[in-house]
Amino acid sequence: MEKNVFLTTSSGNTFPIDFTLDKLQEVIDPEKFFRINRKMIVGFDSIKNMIPFSRSRIKIELLPTEPKDVEALVSVERSSAFKEWMDK
Repeated sequence: MEKNVFLTTSSGNTFPIDFTLDKLQEVIDPEKFFRINRKMIVGFDSIKNMIPFSRSRIKIELLPTEPKDVEALVSVERSSAFKEWMDK
């Protein structure tokens, strides 16, 4: 968001962090977190619902909800890996 990276806690608090998503992806637990697209990493426990979307993508409803101007869509390139991650 606005070329900054923000972390949203399970209680809904949002904080700016000094990591890029690439760097953050290196330090978080891949069993609990997945990068769904170039803009968002989601936590397994935050996934409320999944909805099939166009072109093999998946729309995710999160708790807490994502900001109004951000959609939690799994990219076409990551859909297969996301489904495997969810099955673990």
